[in-house]
Amino acid sequence: FNINDLIDSGLKPVTVCSDILKPGGYGRLAQYVSTLSEKKNKETRSPLEKLNAYADEVVLNDDYKRDPFVTKSIKTSRALGYFDCIHAPCVDECPTNQDIPEYLYHTSQGDFQKAFDVIMIKNPFPNVLGVACDHLCQTKCTRINYEQALKIKEVKRFVAEKGFEADISISPSNGKKIAIIGAGPSGLSCAYFLRMGGFEVEIFETKSIPGGMVSEAIPEFRLKMESLRKDIERIEKLGVKIRYNSKIDSQLFARLQSEYDSVYIAAGAQRFKTLQMEGENAAGILNAFEFLKTTKQGKITDLGKNIIIIGGGNTAMDVARTAKRIAQPGSTVKVLYRRTRTEMPADVDEIKALLAEGIELNELVAPEKLVISGGRISSIVCAKMELVKSSTDSRMTPVKIAGQFVEFQVDSLIPALGQDIDIDFITYGELQTVKGSYETSVPGVFVGGDAMRGAATIVKAVGDGRKAAIQIAAKAGIVLPSEKLSSDKKMSHNDFIVRKSKRVKIDSEIAGDHPEFSAESAIQEASRCLFCGDVCSVCVTVCPNRANNYYLTQAAEIPVWKIDFKGKEASYKIDSYLKIQQKYQVLNVADFCNECGNCTTFCPTNGSPFSDKPRFCLTEKSFSQTENGFLLQKNGASTTLLHRNGDKIMKLTKDENAYNYSDEAIAVSFDLVDYHVINAMKLKTLDPEIKLNKAAEMKVLIDSVTILGT
Repeated sequence: FNINDLIDSGLKPVTVCSDILKPGGYGRLAQYVSTLSEKKNKETRSPLEKLNAYADEVVLNDDYKRDPFVTKSIKTSRALGYFDCIHAPCVDECPTNQDIPEYLYHTSQGDFQKAFDVIMIKNPFPNVLGVACDHLCQTKCTRINYEQALKIKEVKRFVAEKGFEADISISPSNGKKIAIIGAGPSGLSCAYFLRMGGFEVEIFETKSIPGGMVSEAIPEFRLKMESLRKDIERIEKLGVKIRYNSKIDSQLFARLQSEYDSVYIAAGAQRFKTLQMEGENAAGILNAFEFLKTTKQGKITDLGKNIIIIGGGNTAMDVARTAKRIAQPGSTVKVLYRRTRTEMPADVDEIKALLAEGIELNELVAPEKLVISGGRISSIVCAKMELVKSSTDSRMTPVKIAGQFVEFQVDSLIPALGQDIDIDFITYGELQTVKGSYETSVPGVFVGGDAMRGAATIVKAVGDGRKAAIQIAAKAGIVLPSEKLSSDKKMSHNDFIVRKSKRVKIDSEIAGDHPEFSAESAIQEASRCLFCGDVCSVCVTVCPNRANNYYLTQAAEIPVWKIDFKGKEASYKIDSYLKIQQKYQVLNVADFCNECGNCTTFCPTNGSPFSDKPRFCLTEKSFSQTENGFLLQKNGASTTLLHRNGDKIMKLTKDENAYNYSDEAIAVSFDLVDYHVINAMKLKTLDPEIKLNKAAEMKVLIDSVTILGT
């Protein structure tokens, strides 16, 4: 029926829908009809007037506006496995892997000291990163799926600026000495975590002040020096020694290698790239680093009327915004970038601030020629560019448009094209690391931060320092205190259900300025956290066919056995453990799934729950047709789980006596109580060593998934 016809007829919804609605639905529909009736009686506008009014409303509605800088997706690079997939995507995306939901929880409870303590476990720069972090965590906040991300960085900044100090305990001295080259964020971070682990740490810094590029080049309007000073002083108070004016050459580097147990290279990337064009040494062309440093020292440069910055990173944004602040009235500041603003590597907030301050962004232009007059730059000719799809790079590639150029008048030109490392005491080849490791090809020498990855963000440098410290300590057989500390947060499912969803509206004079949080607004904002690291139901919730379902497991460590048939008799030992740490797991019922991809879209991992989770078939027919699936069968006191992977069939039977596993190569019996191997028999000559990973996974499933067997 047409709802307006129903209103006009005077019929009650129960009369029309008595055989359709469930109990409780009648009252809701009646309320809905009553509301519409009131609106209809008051409405005097024509249908066209109402349509035009609605069109105007849509244009202004924030819910329909697309942010050109942000692609709203909580998917991360984390792999999706069979078990224990519940993990907060904000933590995955944070280079320091901070326990974000935990400090948000304590903030929501008004316990700011405890929130600060949690931050300090994995982040020794709370004041700096509360302001100058590119907050990738917020781009993966689960709240994006509902309305807007939490203001995680602003909450951290509020907590850090309350003036708390964490009770940092230092382990007893372990007798190990570590030398760190560079007192920037990465070197200081590494020193912080190693010192807490009982290491003696000494930092060798080329310059007379600590902080690296953060100290010398980041403008005061973006980061107050007081914030940096607080964080560095806290690290020094732990007993970290900094030797200033210590230029590292090959001779000193060799001495450090011999006198210290490990060396961590954390030298910054402070050699700025140049245009590599004729005339780039002309007057009016400035070095970006020198410009930022001298301006920060209070030395003002006369930039003239036409100021051009080339680049799209954070340094280019800092240069342009600094130039805008010191330029003469009536001057213009323009940024030239060879791609579009969507591809700019700069922090989104910095780009928005740049535009809000009236700085002109010229996209899809690349320097082609410098025009020099009387030894001074007068203009720059740029080629117009277009973006084309690359076969080797995920980013679109800028390509020149033949014969199309644009010329810009220039009084001052400041290229900000990125930075290179300036290290001459070790070769480039020796600096290379194995993927996932911070140790170089030189034993005992580690590298991180800009020295490893090139110029990057502060938070990545801090994260590298922590992860390198973990590996340095592991090499010495030591687990750092930061990795031992566990959460004492208590949260019931009722807490989860009633989390507040109120948005906190914080206005700032200019986009990119740091909003001020009151205690009340910080508590309200932190209360919006969904604690998706404790509970995640997204793949189950969005499945239209209910093909994805929960099942429950118990915390356990299942031994993964390795069977060796090299001798006359089989020998076996535990190779590793399959650790189950979460109560809630997910499976897919293949018979119900049409592989629509909803779960893939919303899952915060880079996987697809419908294919990466255990796929259970309900019938032997569907099992015979699957490429990768399970079939659970019950026969009295015996339960059998079959797994098909292509042409291979694996089988695990659980009865009153044992677990009996078999595949094409082996048959093994395991004890019911502690899952030790009772006996093993080789069925086929394959690899003489066989690891039983699949048997461990199938044990978890046969113990936990019971209802499908009926």
